[in-house]
Parts: sequence; structure tokens; C-alpha cells
Amino acid sequence: MTPPAIEIRGLTKRFSSFALGPLDLTVPAGAVYGLIGPNGSGKSTTMDLLFGMGRRDAGTMRAAGFDHEREELAMKRVVTYSSPDTSFAVWG
Repeated sequence: MTPPAIEIRGLTKRFSSFALGPLDLTVPAGAVYGLIGPNGSGKSTTMDLLFGMGRRDAGTMRAAGFDHEREELAMKRVVTYSSPDTSFAVWG
């Protein structure tokens, strides 16, 4: 069975005036999803945390079947993410 493209369980990030989560999200392999919401709702924070550009306070994350903590390098070999805060692909 093909693992989900993205699997997030209980993702939480706290800032001084904002808290993200807890967020649960599963994106099946081959599916196309979009994160939509107003400015400051946590869209970029969610993606940044999933792809290693920040530290989460709680939760687990997997991309392409790889555990974000234990298999981060393997995940980075097969996943590319272009942050809206940069003009280049982070991995690829």
C-alpha cells in the first residue's frame, strides 16, 4: 500500500500571541490539496514545520512515508518545497 503523501498528527506550534493546532491532516498519495486561509492563519507555518524550517512544540509528521524526525535526510531526497519566503527551492 502506498503511504500518504503527507500525514500530520497533533501538530502544535506556539508563538507569543498565536498557536497553531493541534492539526491532524492526511493527504493521500497522488492527491492535490491546497491550504487556504487568511493572513496569519498558519498556512506557511504548517509547511515550514513539515519541511524542517522550524521546530514544532508537539505532534508527528511524515512526508512520502518518511518520519520527519528519524528519516529527515531520506525525506529531503524525494520531497521538494518552495517556501513563499524564498525565491528558490529548498530541496530538489
